[in-house]
Amino acid sequence: MKKLVLGLLVLVFFGFVFAEEKYEITEVDIFSLGKSFSAKEISVYGVSVGDSMQEVLAKLKKKRKHVKYTGNLYSLDMGKDTWRILSADNKTVQSIILFTNFSSRLKGKTAEYFDVLSEGRLKSFVEECFGEPDYIHRIEPFGMYDMLYVEEGFEFSRTFSSNSIVLTTKEKILSSIETIKSMSGELLPKGKEVEEEIVPPKIDSKAGFRGVLWGASKEHVKKAETSEFMKEDKVGGALKGLEMLVYKADVAGLDGMIIYYFAKSLLTRARYIITESHSNKNLYLEDFKSIKSQLTKKYGSPERDDTIWSNDLYRDDPSEYGMAVSVGHLIYVAEWYPPESAIQLLLRGDNYKINLWVEYTSDALKEFEKKVREKAKKDIW
Repeated sequence: MKKLVLGLLVLVFFGFVFAEEKYEITEVDIFSLGKSFSAKEISVYGVSVGDSMQEVLAKLKKKRKHVKYTGNLYSLDMGKDTWRILSADNKTVQSIILFTNFSSRLKGKTAEYFDVLSEGRLKSFVEECFGEPDYIHRIEPFGMYDMLYVEEGFEFSRTFSSNSIVLTTKEKILSSIETIKSMSGELLPKGKEVEEEIVPPKIDSKAGFRGVLWGASKEHVKKAETSEFMKEDKVGGALKGLEMLVYKADVAGLDGMIIYYFAKSLLTRARYIITESHSNKNLYLEDFKSIKSQLTKKYGSPERDDTIWSNDLYRDDPSEYGMAVSVGHLIYVAEWYPPESAIQLLLRGDNYKINLWVEYTSDALKEFEKKVREKAKKDIW
């Protein structure tokens, strides 16, 4: 009997000694650990990927009613725009997402990650600590950029001016990759080189923007456009590598701008950007509907007409839909595909600022423009 008790004590002792070490992210700067580790080794206020949802609810003093079912996932929000727990079966924690507003609770480089603005710097910043990602996913024009680490279970994401860190499982990332393959956008496996060829295709365009054909030069646009000229400049962000001509104009009865975009001095895309401001955010929805109606009269019913919810906080209150757009919870998008072009009407927001634009892109010059932008993004500095 004594030997049995002694054996149990030894097992308990070594169980504690060799228990998997957890790095509490509110206390440890994970970007400065200088070692290889998995997302399951990180906890957020004591919660880790793989934990039982029942135990998590008890630990966080939450009830089952606080868990919402959105799409095909169960979601537990732990504070507005701070962090979120996701589960596929409502039994086990599958993913933990840390949003920009969570950065005030973090340390050192981990906190600094949320302040990184450029896509190139973001990649460099993450790779310094975690190495080259297994996959990079990029999708335009939503400004989405994701670095996925399969074995470790990390996903570092950027959408416009908002960053996030996802702690998840290898299985979840592999599943995400299969989903991404069926979406638009670009998925680059580790080590794949981006195509360097930047020779424009020969096109005989009969379509374009405001009477200017796709592939036209900046000089041609300057002669053709009669609106008030504002500036000529290089483009940053998701469209880095392009150049632009900007004009001030009335757009569908609203204050706005007209922007022509050029890849190697050839017109490849253009936008009407609405700059009219409203104190009542729901009026932006009315502007969207008005422009959609005008485009529908010209091009017919849109081939895509979606209302996209990423957070259901305001979903049951239409009077707050404008607010939902401004904080990034709700996106309105409509698309038309006339000959040689694609037209997208987009209403979205972030950090209480709302953006409304109509973007026209050339079908024939789409790949050429993409190569120009990819080459520019290789030059981080």
